[in-house]
Amino acid sequence: MKLSLVLPTLLVQLSSAIVQPIILVPGLGGSVLEARLSGRSPYRDCQTTADWYTVWFSESQVAFRFACWLDTVTLVDGDPSPLINASNASGVDIRARDFGGVDGVEYSNSGAGDLIPMPYMYNLIKALEEVGYERGKTLRAATYDFRTAGINSTLQWQYNRLKGLVENTHDQNNGQRVHLLSHSLGGPYLNLFLAVHVSEEWKAMYIESHMMFSPPLAGTPVALEALVIGPQYDFVPSFLPKSVVPALRTFPVMMWMSPLASVTGAAAVWKDRVLISTPAKNYTTSNYHELFKAMNSTSFGDTSILDASFDEVSKTTTATADSAGVRVFCAYVNDTKTTTSYAMDSALTQEISQLEQTYGDGTVPLASLELCHQWASKVSIYQFGGSLAAHTEILSYGLAITDIINWVGASITK
Repeated sequence: MKLSLVLPTLLVQLSSAIVQPIILVPGLGGSVLEARLSGRSPYRDCQTTADWYTVWFSESQVAFRFACWLDTVTLVDGDPSPLINASNASGVDIRARDFGGVDGVEYSNSGAGDLIPMPYMYNLIKALEEVGYERGKTLRAATYDFRTAGINSTLQWQYNRLKGLVENTHDQNNGQRVHLLSHSLGGPYLNLFLAVHVSEEWKAMYIESHMMFSPPLAGTPVALEALVIGPQYDFVPSFLPKSVVPALRTFPVMMWMSPLASVTGAAAVWKDRVLISTPAKNYTTSNYHELFKAMNSTSFGDTSILDASFDEVSKTTTATADSAGVRVFCAYVNDTKTTTSYAMDSALTQEISQLEQTYGDGTVPLASLELCHQWASKVSIYQFGGSLAAHTEILSYGLAITDIINWVGASITK
Protein backbone atom coordinates (compact mmCIF):
# COMPACT_ATOMS: atom_id res chain seq x y z
CA MET A 1 0.00 0.00 0.00
CA LYS A 2 1.28 3.47 -0.83
CA LEU A 3 2.69 5.55 2.06
CA SER A 4 0.48 8.46 0.92
CA LEU A 5 -2.57 6.32 1.77
CA VAL A 6 -1.22 4.83 4.98
CA LEU A 7 0.02 8.05 6.61
CA PRO A 8 -3.34 9.90 6.83
CA THR A 9 -4.97 6.78 8.28
CA LEU A 10 -2.17 6.41 10.80
CA LEU A 11 -2.46 10.05 11.84
CA VAL A 12 -6.19 9.68 12.41
CA GLN A 13 -5.60 6.57 14.50
CA LEU A 14 -2.94 8.32 16.57
CA SER A 15 -5.18 11.35 17.03
CA SER A 16 -8.05 9.16 18.18
CA ALA A 17 -5.73 7.38 20.57
CA ILE A 18 -4.38 10.44 22.36
CA VAL A 19 -7.22 12.94 22.68
CA GLN A 20 -8.57 13.12 26.20
CA PRO A 21 -12.35 12.87 26.24
CA ILE A 22 -14.61 15.87 26.79
CA ILE A 23 -18.09 15.93 28.31
CA LEU A 24 -20.18 19.01 27.50
CA VAL A 25 -22.55 20.32 30.18
CA PRO A 26 -25.05 22.93 28.94
CA GLY A 27 -26.60 25.78 30.88
CA LEU A 28 -30.14 26.80 31.76
CA GLY A 29 -32.30 26.04 28.72
CA GLY A 30 -29.38 24.48 26.86
CA SER A 31 -30.51 20.86 26.98
CA VAL A 32 -33.10 19.83 24.41
CA LEU A 33 -36.10 18.39 26.28
CA GLU A 34 -38.47 15.79 24.90
CA ALA A 35 -42.01 15.07 26.08
CA ARG A 36 -44.13 11.95 26.02
CA LEU A 37 -47.88 12.08 26.65
CA SER A 38 -49.85 9.14 27.98
CA GLY A 39 -53.40 9.71 29.13
CA ARG A 40 -52.76 13.40 29.58
CA SER A 41 -55.70 15.34 30.97
CA PRO A 42 -57.75 16.92 28.16
CA TYR A 43 -56.79 20.53 27.59
CA ARG A 44 -58.14 22.63 24.74
CA ASP A 45 -57.19 20.89 21.49
CA CYS A 46 -53.95 19.39 22.83
CA GLN A 47 -53.04 15.77 22.25
CA THR A 48 -53.55 13.44 25.18
CA THR A 49 -51.23 10.70 23.92
CA ALA A 50 -47.97 11.10 21.96
CA ASP A 51 -44.60 9.38 21.70
CA TRP A 52 -41.41 11.31 22.49
CA TYR A 53 -41.13 14.66 20.67
CA THR A 54 -39.03 17.81 21.10
CA VAL A 55 -40.75 20.32 23.33
CA TRP A 56 -37.82 22.55 24.43
CA PHE A 57 -37.06 24.30 22.33
CA SER A 58 -39.41 23.82 19.41
CA GLU A 59 -40.14 26.91 17.33
CA SER A 60 -43.07 25.19 15.63
CA GLN A 61 -44.62 24.07 18.93
CA VAL A 62 -44.39 27.58 20.34
CA ALA A 63 -45.62 29.23 17.15
CA PHE A 64 -48.54 26.95 16.34
CA ARG A 65 -49.35 25.04 19.52
CA PHE A 66 -48.40 27.54 22.21
CA ALA A 67 -51.14 26.75 24.75
CA CYS A 68 -50.31 23.04 24.52
CA TRP A 69 -46.57 23.72 24.72
CA LEU A 70 -46.97 25.89 27.82
CA ASP A 71 -49.21 23.33 29.50
CA THR A 72 -46.60 20.62 28.80
CA VAL A 73 -43.46 22.34 30.11
CA THR A 74 -45.07 24.00 33.13
CA LEU A 75 -44.47 22.25 36.45
CA VAL A 76 -47.24 21.88 38.99
CA ASP A 77 -47.51 21.50 42.76
CA GLY A 78 -47.77 17.78 43.29
CA ASP A 79 -46.32 14.60 44.69
CA PRO A 80 -43.01 15.55 46.37
CA SER A 81 -41.31 12.42 45.06
CA PRO A 82 -39.01 12.50 43.16
CA LEU A 83 -39.29 16.29 42.88
CA ILE A 84 -39.92 18.60 45.81
CA ASN A 85 -42.89 20.94 45.36
CA ALA A 86 -42.85 20.50 41.59
CA SER A 87 -43.71 17.75 39.16
CA ASN A 88 -44.83 17.30 35.58
CA ALA A 89 -48.52 17.57 34.88
CA SER A 90 -50.49 14.32 34.98
CA GLY A 91 -49.81 12.20 31.91
CA VAL A 92 -46.64 14.12 30.95
CA ASP A 93 -43.10 12.69 31.01
CA ILE A 94 -40.11 14.84 30.08
CA ARG A 95 -36.54 13.75 29.49
CA ALA A 96 -33.32 15.34 28.26
CA ARG A 97 -32.46 14.34 24.70
CA ASP A 98 -29.49 12.09 23.84
CA PHE A 99 -27.76 11.84 27.23
CA GLY A 100 -24.20 10.70 26.49
CA GLY A 101 -24.35 11.85 22.86
CA VAL A 102 -24.22 15.42 21.57
CA ASP A 103 -27.52 15.67 19.70
CA GLY A 104 -29.15 17.32 22.70
CA VAL A 105 -26.75 20.28 22.68
CA GLU A 106 -25.67 20.67 19.04
CA TYR A 107 -28.87 22.51 18.11
CA SER A 108 -31.38 23.96 20.56
CA ASN A 109 -34.24 22.54 18.50
CA SER A 110 -32.80 19.13 17.58
CA GLY A 111 -35.51 16.71 16.56
CA ALA A 112 -38.21 19.38 16.32
CA GLY A 113 -38.38 19.42 12.54
CA ASP A 114 -38.37 23.22 12.54
CA LEU A 115 -37.60 25.06 9.31
CA ILE A 116 -34.91 27.17 10.96
CA PRO A 117 -32.15 25.34 12.89
CA MET A 118 -31.01 26.96 16.14
CA PRO A 119 -27.28 26.19 16.62
CA TYR A 120 -26.09 26.00 20.21
CA MET A 121 -22.79 24.09 20.47
CA TYR A 122 -22.65 23.20 16.77
CA ASN A 123 -19.54 25.25 15.94
CA LEU A 124 -17.65 23.92 18.94
CA ILE A 125 -18.58 20.30 18.18
CA LYS A 126 -17.56 20.71 14.54
CA ALA A 127 -14.19 22.23 15.52
CA LEU A 128 -13.46 19.46 18.01
CA GLU A 129 -14.32 16.80 15.44
CA GLU A 130 -11.84 18.42 13.07
CA VAL A 131 -9.01 17.90 15.57
CA GLY A 132 -9.83 14.26 16.17
CA TYR A 133 -12.77 14.08 18.56
CA GLU A 134 -15.46 11.50 17.93
CA ARG A 135 -19.04 12.17 18.99
CA GLY A 136 -20.41 9.65 21.41
CA LYS A 137 -16.94 8.37 22.32
CA THR A 138 -14.38 11.08 23.02
CA LEU A 139 -16.94 13.88 22.78
CA ARG A 140 -20.11 13.48 24.82
CA ALA A 141 -22.73 15.60 26.58
CA ALA A 142 -24.51 15.36 29.92
CA THR A 143 -27.92 16.77 29.07
CA TYR A 144 -30.35 17.23 31.96
CA ASP A 145 -33.84 18.49 32.74
CA PHE A 146 -32.77 21.91 33.93
CA ARG A 147 -36.19 22.95 35.24
CA THR A 148 -35.72 21.48 38.72
CA ALA A 149 -31.92 21.63 38.98
CA GLY A 150 -31.14 23.09 42.39
CA ILE A 151 -33.59 20.85 44.23
CA ASN A 152 -31.61 18.31 46.26
CA SER A 153 -33.43 15.16 45.15
CA THR A 154 -33.14 16.21 41.50
CA LEU A 155 -29.44 16.96 41.81
CA GLN A 156 -28.75 13.64 43.54
CA TRP A 157 -30.33 11.75 40.62
CA GLN A 158 -28.71 13.91 37.93
CA TYR A 159 -25.29 13.84 39.57
CA ASN A 160 -25.37 10.05 39.96
CA ARG A 161 -26.11 9.84 36.25
CA LEU A 162 -23.31 12.31 35.45
CA LYS A 163 -20.90 10.36 37.63
CA GLY A 164 -21.73 7.19 35.73
CA LEU A 165 -21.21 8.95 32.38
CA VAL A 166 -17.77 10.20 33.45
CA GLU A 167 -16.75 6.72 34.59
CA ASN A 168 -18.07 5.10 31.41
CA THR A 169 -16.29 7.67 29.23
CA HIS A 170 -13.05 7.12 31.15
CA ASP A 171 -13.31 3.34 30.75
CA GLN A 172 -14.15 3.51 27.03
CA ASN A 173 -11.11 5.69 26.37
CA ASN A 174 -8.34 3.54 27.80
CA GLY A 175 -8.57 5.01 31.28
CA GLN A 176 -7.94 8.59 30.18
CA ARG A 177 -9.22 11.29 32.50
CA VAL A 178 -12.11 13.45 31.35
CA HIS A 179 -12.33 17.18 30.65
CA LEU A 180 -15.66 18.72 31.67
CA LEU A 181 -16.72 21.72 29.56
CA SER A 182 -19.62 23.80 30.87
CA HIS A 183 -21.57 26.79 29.66
CA SER A 184 -23.50 29.35 31.73
CA LEU A 185 -25.36 27.65 34.62
CA GLY A 186 -23.51 24.48 33.67
CA GLY A 187 -20.48 26.07 35.38
CA PRO A 188 -21.90 26.32 38.91
CA TYR A 189 -23.87 23.11 38.27
CA LEU A 190 -20.59 21.24 37.65
CA ASN A 191 -18.69 23.10 40.33
CA LEU A 192 -21.23 22.00 42.94
CA PHE A 193 -20.97 18.42 41.70
CA LEU A 194 -17.19 18.46 41.98
CA ALA A 195 -17.03 20.31 45.29
CA VAL A 196 -19.64 18.31 47.21
CA HIS A 197 -20.88 15.18 45.47
CA VAL A 198 -17.69 13.27 44.62
CA SER A 199 -14.54 12.47 46.58
CA GLU A 200 -11.03 13.77 46.09
CA GLU A 201 -9.95 10.25 45.14
CA TRP A 202 -12.67 10.03 42.49
CA LYS A 203 -11.67 13.37 40.96
CA ALA A 204 -8.00 12.36 40.92
CA MET A 205 -8.89 9.22 38.99
CA TYR A 206 -11.48 10.53 36.55
CA ILE A 207 -11.27 14.32 36.06
CA GLU A 208 -8.61 16.13 34.05
CA SER A 209 -10.10 19.64 34.27
CA HIS A 210 -13.20 21.80 34.26
CA MET A 211 -13.53 24.41 31.50
CA MET A 212 -16.26 26.88 32.49
CA PHE A 213 -17.57 29.49 30.06
CA SER A 214 -19.77 32.43 31.11
CA PRO A 215 -20.35 31.02 34.62
CA PRO A 216 -22.94 32.97 36.71
CA LEU A 217 -21.25 31.91 39.94
CA ALA A 218 -23.11 34.50 42.03
CA GLY A 219 -26.22 34.48 39.86
CA THR A 220 -27.57 37.41 37.86
CA PRO A 221 -30.41 39.95 38.23
CA VAL A 222 -31.31 39.27 34.59
CA ALA A 223 -32.81 35.95 35.74
CA LEU A 224 -34.89 37.77 38.33
CA GLU A 225 -36.13 40.15 35.64
CA ALA A 226 -37.18 37.12 33.58
CA LEU A 227 -39.26 35.85 36.50
CA VAL A 228 -40.99 39.16 37.11
CA ILE A 229 -41.84 40.37 33.59
CA GLY A 230 -40.14 37.92 31.23
CA PRO A 231 -36.71 37.92 29.58
CA GLN A 232 -36.16 41.03 27.49
CA TYR A 233 -34.38 41.01 24.12
CA ASP A 234 -33.49 43.69 21.63
CA PHE A 235 -35.76 43.68 18.55
CA VAL A 236 -38.17 41.14 20.17
CA PRO A 237 -41.67 42.42 21.04
CA SER A 238 -42.10 42.24 24.82
CA PHE A 239 -45.32 40.24 24.64
CA LEU A 240 -43.41 37.21 23.33
CA PRO A 241 -41.06 36.67 26.31
CA LYS A 242 -43.84 37.66 28.72
CA SER A 243 -45.88 34.75 27.44
CA VAL A 244 -43.43 32.20 28.88
CA VAL A 245 -43.36 33.72 32.39
CA PRO A 246 -46.06 31.36 33.75
CA ALA A 247 -43.78 28.42 32.94
CA LEU A 248 -40.58 30.07 34.21
CA ARG A 249 -42.26 30.78 37.54
CA THR A 250 -42.62 27.04 38.08
CA PHE A 251 -38.92 26.25 37.45
CA PRO A 252 -36.97 26.12 40.75
CA VAL A 253 -33.75 26.41 38.71
CA MET A 254 -34.60 30.07 38.08
CA MET A 255 -33.75 30.76 41.71
CA TRP A 256 -30.30 29.23 41.23
CA MET A 257 -29.69 31.53 38.29
CA SER A 258 -30.87 34.55 40.31
CA PRO A 259 -28.70 36.37 42.88
CA LEU A 260 -28.41 34.24 46.04
CA ALA A 261 -26.52 35.69 48.98
CA SER A 262 -26.17 32.18 50.45
CA VAL A 263 -23.72 31.12 47.72
CA THR A 264 -20.08 31.24 48.73
CA GLY A 265 -18.63 34.64 47.84
CA ALA A 266 -21.97 36.02 46.62
CA ALA A 267 -22.95 37.88 49.80
CA ALA A 268 -20.30 40.51 49.12
CA VAL A 269 -21.60 40.93 45.57
CA TRP A 270 -25.28 41.40 46.43
CA LYS A 271 -25.29 42.62 50.05
CA ASP A 272 -27.97 45.33 50.42
CA ARG A 273 -28.07 45.81 46.64
CA VAL A 274 -31.48 46.80 45.33
CA LEU A 275 -32.39 44.38 42.53
CA ILE A 276 -35.99 45.38 41.87
CA SER A 277 -37.40 48.78 42.86
CA THR A 278 -41.06 49.80 42.77
CA PRO A 279 -42.69 53.01 44.04
CA ALA A 280 -43.73 51.10 47.16
CA LYS A 281 -40.86 48.71 47.86
CA ASN A 282 -37.21 47.89 47.22
CA TYR A 283 -36.33 44.22 46.87
CA THR A 284 -32.94 42.70 47.69
CA THR A 285 -31.74 39.13 48.22
CA SER A 286 -33.04 39.35 51.81
CA ASN A 287 -36.74 39.69 50.94
CA TYR A 288 -37.42 37.35 48.03
CA HIS A 289 -40.48 35.89 49.75
CA GLU A 290 -42.04 39.36 49.81
CA LEU A 291 -41.23 39.73 46.13
CA PHE A 292 -42.89 36.39 45.34
CA LYS A 293 -46.01 37.51 47.18
CA ALA A 294 -46.12 40.77 45.22
CA MET A 295 -45.49 38.93 41.93
CA ASN A 296 -48.32 36.54 42.71
CA SER A 297 -50.84 39.34 42.29
CA THR A 298 -49.90 39.78 38.63
CA SER A 299 -51.39 37.97 35.64
CA PHE A 300 -48.11 36.28 34.75
CA GLY A 301 -48.66 33.12 36.80
CA ASP A 302 -48.39 32.22 40.47
CA THR A 303 -45.11 31.84 42.36
CA SER A 304 -46.04 29.11 44.84
CA ILE A 305 -43.38 26.67 43.57
CA LEU A 306 -40.67 29.34 43.65
CA ASP A 307 -41.72 30.37 47.15
CA ALA A 308 -41.78 26.77 48.40
CA SER A 309 -38.45 25.81 46.81
CA PHE A 310 -36.47 29.00 47.49
CA ASP A 311 -35.06 28.00 50.89
CA GLU A 312 -33.98 24.57 49.67
CA VAL A 313 -32.38 25.91 46.49
CA SER A 314 -30.52 28.50 48.58
CA LYS A 315 -29.25 25.82 50.96
CA THR A 316 -28.50 23.18 48.34
CA THR A 317 -26.45 25.46 46.09
CA THR A 318 -24.31 27.11 48.78
CA ALA A 319 -21.09 25.54 47.44
CA THR A 320 -21.82 26.62 43.86
CA ALA A 321 -18.82 28.97 43.83
CA ASP A 322 -16.43 26.97 46.00
CA SER A 323 -13.11 25.73 44.73
CA ALA A 324 -13.76 22.21 43.50
CA GLY A 325 -10.21 20.89 43.75
CA VAL A 326 -9.60 20.38 40.03
CA ARG A 327 -7.80 22.39 37.39
CA VAL A 328 -10.11 25.10 36.09
CA PHE A 329 -10.08 27.14 32.90
CA CYS A 330 -12.54 30.03 33.23
CA ALA A 331 -13.56 32.26 30.30
CA TYR A 332 -16.08 35.04 29.76
CA VAL A 333 -16.85 38.30 27.95
CA ASN A 334 -16.40 41.61 29.79
CA ASP A 335 -17.40 44.43 27.43
CA THR A 336 -21.21 44.27 27.27
CA LYS A 337 -23.49 46.47 29.37
CA THR A 338 -25.33 44.26 31.86
CA THR A 339 -28.20 45.43 34.04
CA THR A 340 -28.06 44.77 37.78
CA SER A 341 -31.03 46.81 39.04
CA TYR A 342 -34.49 47.47 37.61
CA ALA A 343 -37.24 50.01 38.31
CA MET A 344 -40.70 48.55 37.78
CA ASP A 345 -44.26 49.74 38.23
CA SER A 346 -46.16 49.08 41.46
CA ALA A 347 -47.99 46.13 39.91
CA LEU A 348 -44.72 44.49 38.76
CA THR A 349 -46.03 44.19 35.22
CA GLN A 350 -43.64 46.39 33.29
CA GLU A 351 -40.14 47.77 33.46
CA ILE A 352 -39.84 51.53 33.85
CA SER A 353 -36.08 51.84 33.61
CA GLN A 354 -32.77 50.12 34.21
CA LEU A 355 -31.46 51.71 37.39
CA GLU A 356 -27.94 50.37 37.35
CA GLN A 357 -25.67 48.77 34.81
CA THR A 358 -22.19 47.37 34.90
CA TYR A 359 -20.06 45.50 32.41
CA GLY A 360 -20.29 41.77 31.83
CA ASP A 361 -21.57 39.57 29.01
CA GLY A 362 -25.03 41.09 28.70
CA THR A 363 -26.54 38.41 30.92
CA VAL A 364 -24.10 37.97 33.81
CA PRO A 365 -22.33 40.92 35.48
CA LEU A 366 -18.58 40.91 35.99
CA ALA A 367 -18.78 40.53 39.77
CA SER A 368 -20.47 37.16 39.28
CA LEU A 369 -18.20 36.01 36.46
CA GLU A 370 -15.03 37.04 38.27
CA LEU A 371 -15.53 34.76 41.27
CA CYS A 372 -13.69 32.05 39.34
CA HIS A 373 -10.46 34.07 39.63
CA GLN A 374 -10.08 32.76 43.17
CA TRP A 375 -9.14 29.27 42.01
CA ALA A 376 -8.89 29.14 38.20
CA SER A 377 -5.59 27.97 36.73
CA LYS A 378 -6.28 29.97 33.57
CA VAL A 379 -8.66 32.85 32.81
CA SER A 380 -9.46 34.16 29.33
CA ILE A 381 -11.44 37.36 28.87
CA TYR A 382 -12.95 38.18 25.48
CA GLN A 383 -14.45 41.27 23.86
CA PHE A 384 -17.57 41.00 21.71
CA GLY A 385 -17.85 44.70 20.98
CA GLY A 386 -20.82 45.05 23.29
CA SER A 387 -22.87 42.34 21.61
CA LEU A 388 -25.85 41.10 23.62
CA ALA A 389 -25.19 37.66 22.12
CA ALA A 390 -21.95 37.46 24.10
CA HIS A 391 -23.30 35.15 26.80
CA THR A 392 -25.06 32.66 24.57
CA GLU A 393 -22.63 32.58 21.64
CA ILE A 394 -19.31 32.42 23.45
CA LEU A 395 -18.80 28.77 22.49
CA SER A 396 -19.08 29.73 18.82
CA TYR A 397 -16.41 32.41 19.17
CA GLY A 398 -13.18 31.58 17.35
CA LEU A 399 -10.85 32.68 20.14
CA ALA A 400 -12.79 30.65 22.70
CA ILE A 401 -12.69 27.53 20.53
CA THR A 402 -8.96 28.01 19.99
CA ASP A 403 -8.43 28.33 23.74
CA ILE A 404 -10.38 25.12 24.35
CA ILE A 405 -8.34 23.18 21.80
CA ASN A 406 -5.09 24.55 23.21
CA TRP A 407 -6.17 23.71 26.75
CA VAL A 408 -6.95 20.08 25.99
CA GLY A 409 -3.93 19.92 23.68
CA ALA A 410 -1.66 20.92 26.54
CA SER A 411 -3.08 18.06 28.56
CA ILE A 412 -2.66 15.63 25.66
CA THR A 413 1.08 16.31 25.44
CA LYS A 414 1.74 16.16 29.18
